[in-house]
Amino acid sequence: WSRDGRAIAYFGSFSDTSWLYVFSLGTHKTRVLKSKAGRSSKPTWSPDGKRIAVMEDGGPFGMIRQASIEVASVATNTWTPVTRPRRNRLDTDPAWSPDGTTIAFARQDHGPQTIYLVRPDGSALHRLTMGRSPSWSPDGKSIAYSLGNAVYVINDDGAGQRLVVRAL
Repeated sequence: WSRDGRAIAYFGSFSDTSWLYVFSLGTHKTRVLKSKAGRSSKPTWSPDGKRIAVMEDGGPFGMIRQASIEVASVATNTWTPVTRPRRNRLDTDPAWSPDGTTIAFARQDHGPQTIYLVRPDGSALHRLTMGRSPSWSPDGKSIAYSLGNAVYVINDDGAGQRLVVRAL
């Protein structure tokens, strides 16, 4: 869902292609947003509803060996790389901060998954903590994430890590 509730973003796979679709609940029309590689998944809306961050699979079809984060403009279908693809590195699970200035994502690069923060233009990339599936708090000051069989919360500056719940 877009934050204003007017549209839904989803991906559809056909043969070796996955495109991003935006369905307008007002007009009942669907727009297709096509990246260069054509392997988009895990869409997440920017807070202003103008952009969508996705995971872009860059490996051979059916064998994800590299994945990066890209941002698509809903109005112009212009795509901006946020992270650069690299063999055997997977950047997944993009999540926008509530103010739209930062994207949290999980990276797996020869070891356990790690949460990183980056600006939507690809600048200011930095490691936050080990984990996956980041999700911002409504005030944008902390991030919940999974690590092992537990859920933790950490401040956006990397301080204050705390266990929220352990799996049963």
